[in-house]
Amino acid sequence: MPKVLIVAEHDGAKLNPSIAKCVACARGIAAAEITVVVCAADASAVASQAAQLAGVTRVLAIEHAVYTHQLSAVLAPQIVALAGPFTHVLGPSTTFGKDVMPRIAALLDTAMGGACWTLVEDDEDFLTADLRTEFHRSARPGTLRAEGHVVQRNRRVVFCAAELFQDDELVASSRCTQIVRSVS
Repeated sequence: MPKVLIVAEHDGAKLNPSIAKCVACARGIAAAEITVVVCAADASAVASQAAQLAGVTRVLAIEHAVYTHQLSAVLAPQIVALAGPFTHVLGPSTTFGKDVMPRIAALLDTAMGGACWTLVEDDEDFLTADLRTEFHRSARPGTLRAEGHVVQRNRRVVFCAAELFQDDELVASSRCTQIVRSVS
């Protein structure tokens, strides 16, 4: 059964209308179980609104003062930590969503990029051409550690992998393809 996690955008009191659109999109996934996560200093009002959206199975309310301003740098690690049991993670197509969602993938891409740098020559650089991430389990708030390594390097392509751990338990894994370019 598909399990969808939707990252709620809100102003601390009112759910952004874009989340209803995310839920409508998620309802298009056959037999999906839809969960909305509300990260806020006081999540009760927004969580109540999210629970009223047609198709929402469950609402996770995560309360902490750090979520007062909905900063993507603070939210992204929390979403990565929660994403383990979900098959899909959705965010709104708003400025908020376009800020938070890439940061989730960037946590793992950074580890793989660091590994790739160990193999490129001084006159080369690279760019990520493809990135895939699998979430294996949810994590708790706290420290996450990403480890990246090179799987194989060809003349113009480097294949990398990364794992994300919390307390030595695998939380997520990722693979990417890096294209090597000459900078001279």
